[in-house]
Amino acid sequence: MASKFVVPDREQSFFEMVSYREVLGDDHLVWTIIEVVEQLDLSVLYARYVPDPSAGGRPAFDPAMMVTLLFFGYCEGKNTSRKLEEACCRDWAYRAICGGSEPDHATIARFRQGMDDVLKSLFTQVLTVCAEAGLLEVGLVALDGTKMGSAASKEANRTAETLTQMEVEARRLLDQAAEADRCDRDDSGESTSRPSSVKRREAERVRRVERIRHAQQRVAEAVANQEAEEIKGGK
Repeated sequence: MASKFVVPDREQSFFEMVSYREVLGDDHLVWTIIEVVEQLDLSVLYARYVPDPSAGGRPAFDPAMMVTLLFFGYCEGKNTSRKLEEACCRDWAYRAICGGSEPDHATIARFRQGMDDVLKSLFTQVLTVCAEAGLLEVGLVALDGTKMGSAASKEANRTAETLTQMEVEARRLLDQAAEADRCDRDDSGESTSRPSSVKRREAERVRRVERIRHAQQRVAEAVANQEAEEIKGGK
């Protein structure tokens, strides 16, 4: 007898042509941030990656991608490396930033720590450009960047003031991220090394299934006890 229902096969593999722009839309803020970072002079960052033919391992992640990831994430309130790692796996905006790559939290934290002296200047530039472009809000970072018609000299003065304000904001974002990462390590008790995202997700799935199984057992026992009490009470 044929089944009356179409049962979903959630374990099937599939290949579907999907573009990030189709999913997010052309007006998503992430594209603006990507474009702004692409216009920055990142030569200081790139100069720190000296190729070593004798060194093994995979290539480093593109510094432009990492700067965009950190800036966008921090402005959205994802101020720990673990939150950013998770977003790269689950959130379409972050997947667009990384082009499908999934940098782990240790890699993200090392980049922030190693480039901290440069990131402040870069973050300041991005924040200032966003303010001057009239973006009133970037994630959780409120920016008063309303355009006002004025003489060129007044606009220059206003831009200088905005630059100073955004320099303070950039330092705050980076300090907040450093503190959040430190607290995250203290709370988890884990080292900075971590298994691959695939292995980690599988381990999480196994733990989740185990918790659900135990919960189901407790519920079944509670229901059985309740039914037994009702039977006894009905006698």
